[in-house]
Amino acid sequence: MSILLIDAQSGCSGDMFVAALSQLAECEAEIHSLPSKIGIEKAHVHFESVTRSSIQARKFDVHVHEDGHEHHADHHHDHVHRHLSDIQKIINDADLSNGCKQRALDIFQRLGDVEAQAHGIPIENVHFHEVGAIDSIIDIIAAALCLDTLDIHSAYYSDICVGHGQVKTAHGVLPVPAPATERLLHGFNYHAGELSGEWTTPTGAAILAHLQAKPITSDFHVEESAYGAGGKDSEKRANVLRLRLATANTSDRINIIQCNVDDMPAELLGADFTNSVMQAGARDISIRPLLMKKGRPGFLIEVLAASADTQKLSEFLCQHTTTIGVRVIEAERYILDRRPTILQTEYGEIAAKIATLPDGNERCLPEYEACAQLAKEKELTVLEVYNSAKAKADSLFND
Repeated sequence: MSILLIDAQSGCSGDMFVAALSQLAECEAEIHSLPSKIGIEKAHVHFESVTRSSIQARKFDVHVHEDGHEHHADHHHDHVHRHLSDIQKIINDADLSNGCKQRALDIFQRLGDVEAQAHGIPIENVHFHEVGAIDSIIDIIAAALCLDTLDIHSAYYSDICVGHGQVKTAHGVLPVPAPATERLLHGFNYHAGELSGEWTTPTGAAILAHLQAKPITSDFHVEESAYGAGGKDSEKRANVLRLRLATANTSDRINIIQCNVDDMPAELLGADFTNSVMQAGARDISIRPLLMKKGRPGFLIEVLAASADTQKLSEFLCQHTTTIGVRVIEAERYILDRRPTILQTEYGEIAAKIATLPDGNERCLPEYEACAQLAKEKELTVLEVYNSAKAKADSLFND
């Protein structure tokens, strides 16, 4: 099970994702057969090797045959305005794996949701224009096929460029990023970049949202990389999407920050204090009772910190406790590979974490904060929600 690392410093689109993912998944042949599998016989796909600012990359295109003529899909000659239900039927009726179908359905659902929000209409009334075109349908299904083949469940990004200026759409001239793209990227860190134009499209943003990609905060072992080319070839920047397959490091360096306090009321070291330390960037915190010199009772505060955060967290402890100094100990820790997931319970969705054990088995535990939030919404006890989530996790991973 690999991790996908995404570098979209030149932006990203559905076709760029397909071009890069298909190399990693080695499934270009399967993508060539997609039009017939989804019942769109008038389309065919094409891969070619191109150069973008001296970088060799793969480019993916969809061509549509209409009235005896072939059109490049970028021209959007597919003028049919499809509803979400129309596209869902295409996907559900296709000769595809269940995993591929679920991914494609989720991506289109996300697109439908943001379009409905942007225009203030029910999702069933949304007409897909650019995203309803044949090329975009094939882009999304092809990307879903690759992700399913690679069994990607965790993704991280280092850079996302969206562009700036204006873009012409079926809804008229819109600011960049377009409303759908902007909504899909809520929670992501992105920037406009120096070059004007739309560099991240709604399909590219929808794939990022589907992957629930997080900013890269750890080191990874990179195993393979691939480049997907965009249509523009700028002299100022290589218009490519770089994707890498990686695994999480099983060990890393960590700093342990310690201090002893014996003149601070215990209630000041409660949940509010520990939460504030975590929000300041700590990896973990623990507090243990001590018997200090002269028989005085006290506490040992121990914080785990990345090297880059050590100075900040040391100053935080000096500022928010009565200590007059801290100790910093360098250490190496062994960590299990882990990934986020969502558990579907009788009370609703609950975030959880899956850890891969040394023997290859997996263990899944619900996130306390997610259980507490749902318990508050449903007016239940946290224990009721947690037990429901734990039972679901056990049924999935301990059978």
